[in-house]
Amino acid sequence: MNTDLIEILRKLNPAGLEGFEGLIAQLLEALTGQRFFLARSGSQAGRDMSSHSYNGNIIAVECKRYDKSTELDERELLGEFVQVSRDIIDLELWVLVASKAIPSQLEDSLRREATARGVEYFSLSTGDGSPSSLEVLCASFPEIVISHPGIQKIPQTNKIKDLLEEITQNPQTPQKIAELRTAFTSSLLGYENWREAQNNWLLDCLTSENETRAQFGQPININDTQVKLIEREDALAALDGWFQNWKIPIMYLLCWVKRVMAKPGV
Repeated sequence: MNTDLIEILRKLNPAGLEGFEGLIAQLLEALTGQRFFLARSGSQAGRDMSSHSYNGNIIAVECKRYDKSTELDERELLGEFVQVSRDIIDLELWVLVASKAIPSQLEDSLRREATARGVEYFSLSTGDGSPSSLEVLCASFPEIVISHPGIQKIPQTNKIKDLLEEITQNPQTPQKIAELRTAFTSSLLGYENWREAQNNWLLDCLTSENETRAQFGQPININDTQVKLIEREDALAALDGWFQNWKIPIMYLLCWVKRVMAKPGV
């Protein structure tokens, strides 16, 4: 563990855009491509920030910027998790970010609670390997860390670039970065990740005649660089017009399908 980097993070204010929460929000935005919104001070319903957008995965994040001597409270964290899972009924992932090691007993308790509620749980901390997940997250986007207003206000942090570079050069870092991305972008996590995975699969499939024959029973490899698509202007215009003027929202269509399927004999 790079203790110098962790000590710099511990000097940040816990909350606010210029604090630990604000830095983590920027880093997670860069990692996931989603926008994270900080919760207002006071009662935060079990999360310091969340990502909640149309067709996006719904993620809530709890940040604990603690010193080495401060203990993580299992009862408090379990209560916060229960609260956020009730407050955000379609929550898909709850993330705990801590500037210290998370005891294995606490990890087990949070994971069991998440499983019982049908929510994924993931943690970023300073004690889950060398380099740790929190260090790897920072080193993945050094420009964000270096330019963060809270970091720049801390005296004697001019060596932070070297600290981040040291983590980047660690042979374990590439695998750790891949694990972080997988934790947030697995197609099993939520609709948005599944949608993106399916779109990528379809685009890849359309580049190969063998794949399109195997999947669709016909050669429709229109993205194949060896194939010249003959555009039928009238047909394409008709398709564009149908798509733009389609008035039935997909949710209503799905509800109609569910009602039909629920009828006896269907």
